[in-house]
Amino acid sequence: MERLKELCELKRLNQHGLALKLNVSQSTISYYETGERKPDLDFLIQLVDYFDVSIDYLVGRSNIKNANIHEENNASDINFYHDYLRLTLNQKQHVSSFVQGLIAEKSTDDKTE
Repeated sequence: MERLKELCELKRLNQHGLALKLNVSQSTISYYETGERKPDLDFLIQLVDYFDVSIDYLVGRSNIKNANIHEENNASDINFYHDYLRLTLNQKQHVSSFVQGLIAEKSTDDKTE
């Protein structure tokens, strides 16, 4: 888990420091950082809670750190986001232009009211 090392560096923690905070051995942290071993779900949850990131971010499946993305958005927002991720770059640019147009339109409507 490459991100584990990055997150430790951001918090200015070494393997020993993280191990103390999570009540595991330093070698356990080392094994996870190097990919020699995979953490179980309970330990993954401890890591994401400690670093306040999503499991997807921690394991490299997403570049979105925010662990609260699902709490802050309703289901349709989340579904929209997942659909958006499947679009091509060109399609994403069209969606972005459309959204920017809607935002500009809303700003104009707000000023006239």
